[in-house]
Amino acid sequence: MMWLKNLTVVRRFVQLFMFVFLVYGSVVVGFYAADKISGALPSLSCAYDSMNADYCALIPLQHQMHHRLGPAVESGDMMKLFMPLVTTLVTFLMMFVLLNKAFCGWICPLGFFQEVMQLIGQKLGLRKVDSLSHGAVDKIRPVKWLMLGGLVFGLPALTSLGFLSDEWGDPFCQICPSRIMTTLFTGSDEQLFVDTSTPSYMVLSILGDFLFGLTIAMAMTLRQPFCRICPLLAMHALFRKIGLARLVKKGTSRCDKCGICA
Repeated sequence: MMWLKNLTVVRRFVQLFMFVFLVYGSVVVGFYAADKISGALPSLSCAYDSMNADYCALIPLQHQMHHRLGPAVESGDMMKLFMPLVTTLVTFLMMFVLLNKAFCGWICPLGFFQEVMQLIGQKLGLRKVDSLSHGAVDKIRPVKWLMLGGLVFGLPALTSLGFLSDEWGDPFCQICPSRIMTTLFTGSDEQLFVDTSTPSYMVLSILGDFLFGLTIAMAMTLRQPFCRICPLLAMHALFRKIGLARLVKKGTSRCDKCGICA
């Protein structure tokens, strides 16, 4: 059982198992159970996948802002928004405390998909970029906060208050690469298209298709490119100090300080 001592091998098996479970798991647990497991997973598992076993926290957060903020403001009863919002965040927090960012590296289907694409890129002989410079990381870092604040909370809130049309009720889901990736793996190409029904949907669908293609292309040479701008990474950052799981790296002469473990 020497392979058990290799953490990378163990992680790959866990990633593969979780990918299969999250993308096809309702076949095992049933659709009703799959819809009720949590709905607040700290990783990008998409509800647009009709066979999924669970889905990420970003979906209910958008829907709560879109469908509950306006009625709560009109009625003066903010509990209509507060209670479901807190329920989602507490559920997210309970799971996150247990595994911390291990959800990204061990469970997230999109994270696993990007790693597979990198392996394919290596087999094709493409030049690998081990790590971005600190300057590039600093420039990219605010994007995940803009994604979380703007796409997950801001635009759905403006939609609920009547400032935007309903097309902007779940903008992150419309551009998320996981939506296209997971549905394609179930044999459906219905999410890989350009929606011409309205100008807003057309912009969002084009942006979603472009981001999915860009993620595939960049993942072949750069480690998990979309993870650098994922809004869930921003949510992780808010709670990372209370997470129980920790990655402790012991310095050795073989360490070249590439920063990947961080």
